[in-house]
Amino acid sequence: MSFVDQVRIVEAELPEGVVFIAGDFTEFERARNERRPINWKAFCVVRAGKGAVMKLLLCAECTSFHSPPSQAMAWRSCDCGQAQVRWLDPVAGRLEVRAKSLEHTRVIGLHNGMLQAAFGPQRPLGDAGWRETHEVVCEHAQGYLFQAQRRNCWALIVAPHESGDVTWTPWDGTEAAAD
Repeated sequence: MSFVDQVRIVEAELPEGVVFIAGDFTEFERARNERRPINWKAFCVVRAGKGAVMKLLLCAECTSFHSPPSQAMAWRSCDCGQAQVRWLDPVAGRLEVRAKSLEHTRVIGLHNGMLQAAFGPQRPLGDAGWRETHEVVCEHAQGYLFQAQRRNCWALIVAPHESGDVTWTPWDGTEAAAD
């Protein structure tokens, strides 16, 4: 059974407020076959209406990519120091960017569903498998730019303020602490 088929089976049984991101399909099948309750918290992400998104700062001046530091409110700079990024709320996926040149600063958003598919035990096989996985990821990205009715892509490039979860703050002249 393909990764996409397994995702569709799981999603058909999800309780309200649970979003499937990744899980142990073997444990899911075992619980179903034994007719015992599924521990959804161990298997899925339980956040109503929220998927999982990874974001990276992209600076066109030094062509570097940087993830925000895992510690909320701590800044991380690009290689040339032109732009900085930090999490305002890592759980909600809200990011803040400040830059000397907004025209040279973008944020890349990657849908974790595709990233996790690459490392899961039932990885998509061949081009067709990846296209099918892409379709499922975008189809279920409700409320996000990834969504099929919007950009229909698992990877996005956005300018600060182009997405509701990426805020731009004018440069105040302070440098981020060294990583």
